[in-house]
Amino acid sequence: MSDELAASGRTLPWLAEQAGISAKALRSKLAMRADFTVVDLADIAHALGIPVSELVPPER
Repeated sequence: MSDELAASGRTLPWLAEQAGISAKALRSKLAMRADFTVVDLADIAHALGIPVSELVPPER
């Protein structure tokens, strides 16, 4: 997800605000100390203007 954020030219605080997640919670999720919910992923994808599928690992 960090790659998508960097590609968007936006900041983590911007993404947190747009996705309705606190910046602290988003940092924790990105550091894998907490899990993303499906709603989190949908909100983040919407904010970045990308499909949710770009935020999840490919099928094995």
